[in-house]
Amino acid sequence: MKVLNSLPVSSFGGLNFVIKEAIDLKINSLLNYNLPTLPKQSRYNWFDIIMSYWSVFFCGGDCAEDLSVNLKEGLQNNPFINIPSPDRILSRLKSLSDSPQFFTAKRGKTEHHFSLAQELNRLNIKMLSLLPGFQKENVILDYDNTLIFNEKSDAQRTYKKEPGYYPGVGMIGKHIVYVENRNGRSNAHILQHKTIERMCSLLHEAGVTIDIIRADSASYTYEIIKAIQMNAKRFFIKARTPYF
Repeated sequence: MKVLNSLPVSSFGGLNFVIKEAIDLKINSLLNYNLPTLPKQSRYNWFDIIMSYWSVFFCGGDCAEDLSVNLKEGLQNNPFINIPSPDRILSRLKSLSDSPQFFTAKRGKTEHHFSLAQELNRLNIKMLSLLPGFQKENVILDYDNTLIFNEKSDAQRTYKKEPGYYPGVGMIGKHIVYVENRNGRSNAHILQHKTIERMCSLLHEAGVTIDIIRADSASYTYEIIKAIQMNAKRFFIKARTPYF
């Protein structure tokens, strides 16, 4: 068939299939309904903002500023979303952040900084539940703390002797179902049983049944094992190497 007329070709046209699939799964409605109401005069909704940011990484970019530089020509006039400026995207995303909460363990007087982000974690699970391949029955839940090195003003020195964060992350298969940030000097085992309880509570609330929880040796304490045992049928935890 001979094409007589067509819209300009975009080097990132494949992105449209991703956005269309997200709309078909009602992810746009989920985001716009669950996130804070934007001003009436706003030209962009939450789906525009978040999908524009995701598009940076889908198209090989590194940061939000790529929307106005390297990716601008390929993404402008997108038929599915209105693309805001990088500054607008970053300011809206920053508005979703939670203030840190401060906790102390039973032993010691050190203040531990946590960002629970319960509402965003709840929204993430709702969004994953819309995906056709997301399993909710008798799942295997993996938990680990992951070092994220950075030089932000509130980052603290980690056990690797570099500043950063040490979030606890829960995964079902390849899906990240829970993220709870903690500062770098708050080691993985500190108050982890509370993190496990909060994570499992949100998953149970969403109708996820947990068959197995797997974790590394940082979870090899009485309180953490007890919390895991209360929320899963079985568990696998790496034992700590004994010292002789």
